[in-house]
Amino acid sequence: MSLQNAMLTGATGIRSNTTTVNTVGDNIANVNTTAFKGQRTLFETLLYQTVTEGEPPSATSGGTLPRQIGLGSRVGTIQRNFAQGNVESTGFSQDLAVEGRGFFVLEDTEGGQLFTRDGAFRLDSDSTLVSTTGRPVLVFPADTEGNIRPGTLERIEI
Repeated sequence: MSLQNAMLTGATGIRSNTTTVNTVGDNIANVNTTAFKGQRTLFETLLYQTVTEGEPPSATSGGTLPRQIGLGSRVGTIQRNFAQGNVESTGFSQDLAVEGRGFFVLEDTEGGQLFTRDGAFRLDSDSTLVSTTGRPVLVFPADTEGNIRPGTLERIEI
């Protein structure tokens, strides 16, 4: 490996690890944020240089794998941890929590849907259950016997 290749490989590692430090910093900064889900950075190799070729199996050996040197890394993905967090009582009757898998559905400003696990809700001036940012909470309506009617989501009005 030439000196230039070594420097460029090291530079990709520095860039990748900068993202890791930023991800860890974000996790620490949001440790007390309601429904925050931590993340981790996963890397992948940019390119391999083959040093020696592999050999196929023979009658006396199982063969050998090629020897390769990685020539840098990059961030493959930043993976969010969706494991169940602690459910804590807030003392506010409108606050809700999701246990297990799932999300709350909120209505965005254009009538679309947003998903969150943040259950800090309040009632607005129209007695509609909304998020802390004022987005209405949506539900599948139920009939008088409590059976859920799949179809269009509706706002919760109390």
